[in-house]
Amino acid sequence: MEVGDTIMNKVKLIVHIRDGSFWDVSNMIPYVKISGSTSSVARTLETELFQTINDKQIKQLGIVEGSTLCFYVDGTEIYRGNIVDVSKASNSNTTKITAKDIGYTLANAKYSKNYVNMTAEKVADEMTKLSRLKVGKFIGTNIKLTRYFRDVSAYEIIMTMYTLASKTTKKKYMLDIDLDKVNIIERGLALTIAFDEDSNIFSVEHTASVENLINQVTVVDKDGNRISENVNKDLLKIFNRMKNAVLEVEDKSKVNKAMIDELYHGVDYTSKLEGYGNYTCKSGMKVHVSDKHTGLIGEFYIDSDTHEWIGGNYKCSLDLNFKNIMDDKDAGSDTLDKNNDGGMTTTGTKDWGHGVTAEMLNKVLRGPLAGKGDLFVKYGNMYKVNPMLMLMISRMETGAGFNSNLARNCNNFFGIRDPDPNIRKTSGGFGIYSSIEEGIKRGFHFIGISHIHKKNRSYDQIISTWAPKSDGNNVTAYIANTKKWYKEWTGTDWNDSKRGSGVASDAEAEKNVVITGSNGTGTIEGVNGYKFVNQKQKIIVEEALKMVGKGRYTYGGSRSNIYATDCSGFIHILHKKAGIRIGEGTGSQLSAGRGVSLSKAMAGDIIVMDSKYSPSGRHVVLCVGNGKIVHNGGPEGAHISMRSIYTYGKYYVRRCWE
Repeated sequence: MEVGDTIMNKVKLIVHIRDGSFWDVSNMIPYVKISGSTSSVARTLETELFQTINDKQIKQLGIVEGSTLCFYVDGTEIYRGNIVDVSKASNSNTTKITAKDIGYTLANAKYSKNYVNMTAEKVADEMTKLSRLKVGKFIGTNIKLTRYFRDVSAYEIIMTMYTLASKTTKKKYMLDIDLDKVNIIERGLALTIAFDEDSNIFSVEHTASVENLINQVTVVDKDGNRISENVNKDLLKIFNRMKNAVLEVEDKSKVNKAMIDELYHGVDYTSKLEGYGNYTCKSGMKVHVSDKHTGLIGEFYIDSDTHEWIGGNYKCSLDLNFKNIMDDKDAGSDTLDKNNDGGMTTTGTKDWGHGVTAEMLNKVLRGPLAGKGDLFVKYGNMYKVNPMLMLMISRMETGAGFNSNLARNCNNFFGIRDPDPNIRKTSGGFGIYSSIEEGIKRGFHFIGISHIHKKNRSYDQIISTWAPKSDGNNVTAYIANTKKWYKEWTGTDWNDSKRGSGVASDAEAEKNVVITGSNGTGTIEGVNGYKFVNQKQKIIVEEALKMVGKGRYTYGGSRSNIYATDCSGFIHILHKKAGIRIGEGTGSQLSAGRGVSLSKAMAGDIIVMDSKYSPSGRHVVLCVGNGKIVHNGGPEGAHISMRSIYTYGKYYVRRCWE
């Protein structure tokens, strides 16, 4: 074909309603656009309905969130996804529809799993089935791996295992969705189609960038002490100012040149091509391009792709890369983490080994207990009772929604017949508690003191007493179901060593409460009982806490106005308030101050980590103690917020306030 010619396709868009009905809406839409990228798990379809279709008709047709869209080109179905958004602006004559394929499910379904001597392909198979999706083909690695995951998405679990395997196989892998099937294939497979300036290229734009260049690597130990400085002289010629990366190691004797070289990063060359290809030109694939005007000749990897059909006229836009870059993931841990709150717990010096986090609990908790996982962890550590044990009892006593009459009206989540004469009771003797927290605490009180510490009952014995057969309970089923849940919710089998030791009294439980901003070593009193090491640390943390619920996320915003900035600007301004000079971006902040291990992180420390949402590819948060962080995390316009501590991908913990 000649340049300037167009490709005409016969297209059809079908809405599949849940009850089995199909509607052809092809004549109601002006265009269809499908896009994907290496950083996006799901492929997205966007289209619009003309104003002549009113809201009531849209709903009657079933064009609502959750319905399925099927898109056909020349009689072949090339895309299938679920509608995730139907929106209409007051000044628009159309209704916009957005759909995501089943990659969306893999990105949002989270699990806590332990894998020991398991191949990536076996893990992918299990994760797909757990997510209730159809299994396609998973490329074999035959590399057995061990990894522990807590509250991690199915996609991250799968790709972490394949990332680990790739270090041995030297191959790169990617997710590939085939309508309703999940596949993992080798990344960078060559397409049969090619792009040539004389036939199917409309335009090409070529750029080179040193924004992410790294020409110096500093090796430090786990406490941030410098071991060596390494400079790549060739990259220094390209950019004569030092752009540093930090390599933290446990054992300096194991540092080698390959580890250091892996962190160097040269010039990024990217190209954007518009032309007439076909739908096989998707991110992760390799395509041949020949454009003499820009000198772009050779094989290139597709980083992102957009395919658009307007009235049957087709074109595609591709972002190309010279390098085959896998979507590396590094979720989970290669050791079973016994204290998953980053060493900043509010209740005791450690979780004594139960390994249960608030995030794990919140995946299950519903109704009045929704989001109360932190209280279960708090009282689990105080009374030395596995918080998941208590959740299992609550789930059985109150139902799947945790919303029985006792739960809703009495804050009684464990079916407690309370003997305390000072506690109000129902006519049946069940305790009536003044708050959700009091109701949770009373459950831990009875199990921790009476059943575990005083009578040393096994789990089976606890249940036989707590929910006796004489009350009409099927004790055998009760025990079997709750143990099955424990395996499902934690990824490990129940045994009584995970029960806890209990405490002798409420007074002993109270002694297990430690509220500290610095692992209990500080002497300067702050808000909410925090004890800080110095005034700089105190200022950083308290200024951050003042901003929770305030400000507006503004990417690339002010470095002086804390109310209109982004994640790194927020961190920069907090340190400036404490009289500390720190870089304005995540690239410099990841090497600021001194490095510390996550387990030794203290309030006032920052964590710079990978991000799949930020244009910079990085995000930075501030530790504020009590297992929490404060961050300016977006999206655009969002307030500064506080949440449980977390990390994503590669991360660096830095301390600048000493």
